[in-house]
Amino acid sequence: MENGALKTVMNLLSRSIKNRPDNGRNQFEAVKVETLYRQMPLVIAGSSFGALVIVILLWQKIPIPSLIGWLCLIGGVAGLRFQHYLNFFQTDEKKRRDGAVILRNALQAAFWGSVANGLLWSAALVIFMPTLGLPERMMLIFIVGGFSAAAVGSTSIHPPSFYAWILTAQLTSTLVTFSIATDETGLSMAIMLIFFTIIMTIFGANTGHTLGLSIRNNMAQMALKSELSLMEERVRSALENVPSAVLLFDAQDQLIVWNRRTLEIFPELAPYLRSGISFSVLTERSAALLTPPNPLSAFQQGDDDIGIFHERDYLAERMAVHRAPKDSWDVALSDGRFVQGMEARLPDGGYLTTYIDITALKRQESRLTVAKDDAERANMAKSRFIALMSHELRTPLNAILGFAQSIARADFGPLETQYQEYGQVIHDSGDHLMHVINDILDLSKIEAGRMAINPERIDAGRTIQSAMRVLQDRAQTANLTIATDVGRHIPTIFADPRVVHQMLLNLIANAIKFTPSGGQIVVGACLVAEEVCLFVRDTGIGIESHDLHAVLQPFGQVDDGLNRQSEGTGLGVPLTKSLIELHGGRLEIDSEPGRGSEFRLIFPPECMVETRPNDHHAA
Repeated sequence: MENGALKTVMNLLSRSIKNRPDNGRNQFEAVKVETLYRQMPLVIAGSSFGALVIVILLWQKIPIPSLIGWLCLIGGVAGLRFQHYLNFFQTDEKKRRDGAVILRNALQAAFWGSVANGLLWSAALVIFMPTLGLPERMMLIFIVGGFSAAAVGSTSIHPPSFYAWILTAQLTSTLVTFSIATDETGLSMAIMLIFFTIIMTIFGANTGHTLGLSIRNNMAQMALKSELSLMEERVRSALENVPSAVLLFDAQDQLIVWNRRTLEIFPELAPYLRSGISFSVLTERSAALLTPPNPLSAFQQGDDDIGIFHERDYLAERMAVHRAPKDSWDVALSDGRFVQGMEARLPDGGYLTTYIDITALKRQESRLTVAKDDAERANMAKSRFIALMSHELRTPLNAILGFAQSIARADFGPLETQYQEYGQVIHDSGDHLMHVINDILDLSKIEAGRMAINPERIDAGRTIQSAMRVLQDRAQTANLTIATDVGRHIPTIFADPRVVHQMLLNLIANAIKFTPSGGQIVVGACLVAEEVCLFVRDTGIGIESHDLHAVLQPFGQVDDGLNRQSEGTGLGVPLTKSLIELHGGRLEIDSEPGRGSEFRLIFPPECMVETRPNDHHAA
């Protein structure tokens, strides 16, 4: 009976774990009650069969009405208990397991059924045993004792039902035997029944406790198995949805797990993928899997500068990488795709091999490489074009400037005043065009990385004065006041004097261009922290903050329409920015529309002569 109860418990647990209630105590009680009720048909059948045996044996010893009445009572209790059994299992399974009230009522019905059955057998013992002979009494005691032993396996899972039988039928059997014992045999039977009752009570209590522990342990184990199964399903689902081929090998290098993506990337492995196959066998069946990192290293350069292929043991090299995995590597597949291989050693000694399809990445990389090459070729073509055009323009432009200057000065004889003026206009226009060409060339050199600077010691104040003298007349013509503001103790800077002079000319000319008549321009120098600052400040039209980016772009101007008010190519400020960056410095701009602008050339501490080590050699 006990093995049957345990088997029933296991079956119940296997079903209840799948839809486990949140309350662990409810689950435990549900399994107990279902186990008790699944044993109930055997209990009812055994009690009914025993009662029928007693009636047959005592047919001649006991009045028939008494036997029939007792048998009817036994049958009525059996029918009532069977009705409880049917009601319990006809209830919806979820309600039966989760409903605390249903469980409590079922346990009460089982308990009172045991009490009623035990009382009926106690009544039979009290009424029938005194009138029976020794053989019949022994038969009755044997049947009740057998029921007590059976109760250990069938009802001890619910101790109240077990004790109900022991305290009624078995205890009554013992007491009646004592009361009617008239000789040594009867007394011996009574003493044996005492020991039997005590043993059954203790054994039943231990069995109930053991069954409870078994249920709890089995519940924990099956819950753990369920969680592990769920986790395995999740891992398998995740593995199948990973966008890369995954192969897992154990410490003996035998395949354990793989996903469907493996077959998509390595279709040639379809006939061989199975648990237990070794990595070396798989690599021999797939050229892509066999390919080690840096396969091109198999091509070595011969003495005659012709690529000679040297045979190598690819399998040995691939196995060496597999045994000591390091970095990832790319493999070109025969169908034009590319995959990236990667391997890792696992803590248990196994190996994880993954291959991810990087075809799209490779194609994008190829497109970017082609675009980069095209851009570089276009840039080189642009640089060659600019250099060629500048050279072709400079040669005739120098002749134009020379002849225009001769005409303006009347070097070849007297001319009318109007022609001399035309000559001067031609010279000024050509000079402007020459400056534009020089700026374009400088920008082209900087972009190509061919612009070299020749740093020397320069005095900031003298450099500012020199630049102002060049543009003094232009400022006066525009009715602008131009002044200097050179701070005291400005250190000597180490920079290219020609480039610094050009930067100042660009910024001053820009200020003259965008400052209305009557405005003021200040050119100066100051020391900010450990940096030297050369600045040009004006009271011009200013620049909107969202237009600063356009100002710094080559050929970019704020007023960029066909009807713009100011002339120029828009190269001065961008060129200045590039030239100051060649010195490791930066160009800063502060501007407010309608209030003016300030352009600052910031030279870093490295450009100060006082901070340069061994500067006397550089000088």
